[in-house]
Amino acid sequence: MRGKFNFFDAKMKPRGGPAINWMQAGFRSSDKNLTVSPNYAKEITRNASLGVEMDKVLHETGGIT
Repeated sequence: MRGKFNFFDAKMKPRGGPAINWMQAGFRSSDKNLTVSPNYAKEITRNASLGVEMDKVLHETGGIT
């Protein structure tokens, strides 16, 4: 089941919608992905469990430098 979030329209009535993964959107739309720490970059690309569910996206977009 996909996650949901609630946001408010102009009249402040909650509306449901699909969850948006902003980190994934950022990775997919960027020219280059990097971290502030070389050790962190190695850690999250070492295996899928450390990639915080972003392993597939990281590899599809060229990894992290």
